[in-house]
Amino acid sequence: CYGIDLRTFSLDSLKEIRGINLEWIKEAYTSMNKGEQFFTDYFDKLAGMDSLRVQIIQGLSPDKIKKTWQPKLRNFKAMRKKYLLYKDFE
Repeated sequence: CYGIDLRTFSLDSLKEIRGINLEWIKEAYTSMNKGEQFFTDYFDKLAGMDSLRVQIIQGLSPDKIKKTWQPKLRNFKAMRKKYLLYKDFE
């Protein structure tokens, strides 16, 4: 197995991780050394797009990848605002 042993992380550090940890995905992609065969048929479906796979292959940093999500996230948050029943958590 080429996975990361999460037992080496403290519970507090794991709680601080919010959302998807792209570092772990990039580490698995690099350490397995399988190139594009690393990505299963379902990776793009689970990610909701093929651009995440392409960006990982291109070697973009997790911060740069997440920055590419920001325009669509801003649009989505603006659109959903009128449907929220409670004050937004952000």
